[in-house]
Amino acid sequence: MNTLIPYLIVDDEPLARARIRRLMDKQLRFVCVGEANNSASARPVLDETAVTLIFLDISMPGESGLTFATELRQRFPRIKIVFLTAHPEYALEAFDLHANGYLVKPLREDKLMALLMTIFPEVETISYHVGNELRHVQLADVLVAQADDKYTRITLKSGTDALVDISLKALMDKFPSHFVQIHRSTLVNRNDIAVLESQGHKHFVGLKSLSARYEVSRRAYSQLKALL
Repeated sequence: MNTLIPYLIVDDEPLARARIRRLMDKQLRFVCVGEANNSASARPVLDETAVTLIFLDISMPGESGLTFATELRQRFPRIKIVFLTAHPEYALEAFDLHANGYLVKPLREDKLMALLMTIFPEVETISYHVGNELRHVQLADVLVAQADDKYTRITLKSGTDALVDISLKALMDKFPSHFVQIHRSTLVNRNDIAVLESQGHKHFVGLKSLSARYEVSRRAYSQLKALL
């Protein structure tokens, strides 16, 4: 899935909105199209911008999130609604409104990620650690995977690298439509290949999103020529 998923945050607490943005900024397939501190300020955003997902606080001054959700379900039947609250006792009432999810404040990253993968199963993700922090990246943003001792080094569209505890073979078996193997130690995103070129007796691929070139084995060369 290559299309960005637009989302809106509606919460009267600035710190709560900032927490959601900080966690969602790690999810490269999602884009925030606005923040609002109540339903009144959310309506103009919804009138002017396509929104697929809305994070909606239940307890806000004026109109509650539950009341606003009733309107949203009528106006935008396909919108995904995730309720936010510090009061778990609202859960049953929230799901009576056909909510797609329910998160308790303070928001936990693992709970958010599990919910996103349930709501958007087509958005494949790969997990990796930075220190003690578990992070997730959408598969579409992984451009290169290279064997690195006991781990695999992945290169993202942002140009950053990360180590994942999954072998090249496991990545290739799990995501055969995403990766193509160009060398025994290298996979690349097949949709990001820009050029296949030769220098002397060696072959290389260039990617659309990275300046580096990657060596292609003789065995993979004919397969790549057919692909391009």
